[in-house]
Amino acid sequence: MSERDGRPDWQIRTLLVMVAVVAVPVALTHATIRVPWWERHTVPDPTPLGYTVSLLIFAVPVAVIVFWHRRHSSHYDKRAFLYCAGLMTALGSFLDVFFAYHFFEFPNRNATLGIRAPAFDWSTLSWVQGYIPVEEFGFYLLGAIFMVAVYLWADEHWLSSYDPHRHEVAPSLPRILQVSFPALALWVALLAYGIVHRLQMSGTFPAYYMFLMGAGLLPSIVLVRNVKQFVNWPALAFTFTALVLLSLIWEATMGVPYEWWIYRDRAMLGIYLAGWGNLPLEAVLLWLVGVWDAILFYEFFRIRHRMEERRLREALFGIRPPTSEVG
Repeated sequence: MSERDGRPDWQIRTLLVMVAVVAVPVALTHATIRVPWWERHTVPDPTPLGYTVSLLIFAVPVAVIVFWHRRHSSHYDKRAFLYCAGLMTALGSFLDVFFAYHFFEFPNRNATLGIRAPAFDWSTLSWVQGYIPVEEFGFYLLGAIFMVAVYLWADEHWLSSYDPHRHEVAPSLPRILQVSFPALALWVALLAYGIVHRLQMSGTFPAYYMFLMGAGLLPSIVLVRNVKQFVNWPALAFTFTALVLLSLIWEATMGVPYEWWIYRDRAMLGIYLAGWGNLPLEAVLLWLVGVWDAILFYEFFRIRHRMEERRLREALFGIRPPTSEVG
């Protein structure tokens, strides 16, 4: 952080910008709403282009932070930013393309541009045409960039006093990937709880919960043990808080109540949060898992790019190539 950035007047300006980048897109989104959510079925178009406009809630903060990021971040961190954002976007798009038909519905067609992509139906092993709104892919792209960008900004600016030189030891790390057995035990316990809970309720499997546990949390079992020392934990907490704030505004008060998307009950755990638009627990878990994965992946790429002199398998697993391969 520069001397200028530490001055109270500059910090106040930063706070005002933070408020503005949230308030302006939220106000624009709210302007698309014509009736209260409980009257949404009394008019044919309760939120014209509401889902489309709502993407500004993520796009505006992203644009501001990315502009700052291009001017201030290191070469290593810019590469890690792009790699991580791309990976998180790919995971979200994979979820939509191959599981949206079984996990979600999108009843409010007028809340979108009307451009829809096909979704895969595993029950018939066929494609369902015109199912996924293109806004879904915009959300996963902007949401991924948002999580990484907010963390990066908090790490290097807002909370930069937290061990700013911690990555200097990355090249001497024996390896990046290593199983954390406490994390593995916790993962098994959480997965078992979800499966048993749903089986007792309805005799079915909580497919969305299992997806979050698999694609979402399973990679962290081999990342957290060695990557945790490089994470700026206050910055991670700040990022999670920011995402929860926006998600409560975006999903709990507008997205689900106005049926931009809804969740298929048969794929959920069956635990719902009545005070938050009757969101399923999985929706909130996605916020936590998304931030957790984004920061771990981002720090993973930051470490890897500082170990460029090592081959990939040596950096990941500590396995040195045979002598004949060296040089």
